[in-house]
Amino acid sequence: YTDFIPKALLACSYGGHLYALPYFTFSSSFNYRMDLFKKYSVALPTTMDQMMNTTLPKLKAGMMADGTYGKVYPIAIRGEPKETTALDVNAFIHGFGGTWFKGGYWNVTDVKTHRALPAFNTTAVVNAIKTYALMGSAFSSPDTPTYDFSKEITLYQSGKAAILYPQSVNAFAAQAFAPNATLAALMAYAPTVTGPTGKYFDEIWSLSFGISKFTHNPKAAFLALSFLTSYERQLNFATAFFPNPSLLSVLHSTQLTQKWGATTMDLMIEMLAQSDPHFIAYIPEANSINVKMGEVTSAVMSGQMTPQQAAQALQDYAYQLLKSDGYYG
Repeated sequence: YTDFIPKALLACSYGGHLYALPYFTFSSSFNYRMDLFKKYSVALPTTMDQMMNTTLPKLKAGMMADGTYGKVYPIAIRGEPKETTALDVNAFIHGFGGTWFKGGYWNVTDVKTHRALPAFNTTAVVNAIKTYALMGSAFSSPDTPTYDFSKEITLYQSGKAAILYPQSVNAFAAQAFAPNATLAALMAYAPTVTGPTGKYFDEIWSLSFGISKFTHNPKAAFLALSFLTSYERQLNFATAFFPNPSLLSVLHSTQLTQKWGATTMDLMIEMLAQSDPHFIAYIPEANSINVKMGEVTSAVMSGQMTPQQAAQALQDYAYQLLKSDGYYG
């Protein structure tokens, strides 16, 4: 397994056991238009403070000065009231130093053993929701509270945003299917920014294949698993679509380095290496909690809630859900 991205394997592990093999893995990056940053004399940010207080305001001021604001926006993000928005909000919670549970517990056994309460009504989560919502309301399209990932990609892909943040896979999709090669060549990648605690605004997602313990033919299942996660299959997929394989050798392959650049592939490896695959808790209720997170964040973005109200609503929802499921006796 030495060729697999270590954090991708960790994402498929629990209690020291590997339960699946990763096929498609991606993390975060700062995805931007080189020409617009040059046009408005904007430097790449390294911290969220720089991004919110310098990068985005300077881009917006430049666009307003030359009359392009409204046709082009500083950033493309998603804000629909669903789980998809929460996938990115979690990166912001991580960057602000937050956790899902007090004590940093992330699995059912530890949460129940320590009776760990949700940790969503914290300053870190309030700041995460506040910052994410402000990006959408002040620096992106007014329709952002309704945007899913496809609309976010389209805004950037069509040349109508200077930044797409934070998922690298969405930026790769935008670049791969940009309307022309000239626009695609202007899209670039940099490390995601850090927060006040020094943590990256980062997330890792790994699509994986496992074998059911109820299978009647484990040998055939293993052969299928080996085929699906093989070098050849991952290389074919990464070459045809997006360069987010789970094998280091594929990321270093000639096909990907020639198409996307060795520097970009090295950046993806760097971002994956520092990511935390256990940040989002491994509990059955995670999807429901993420849906609620998306709903309250979208409500803040559209002016229906304050960040404090959103964080408390998320806290109350998570606690009641977990209590009803027997986490606290």
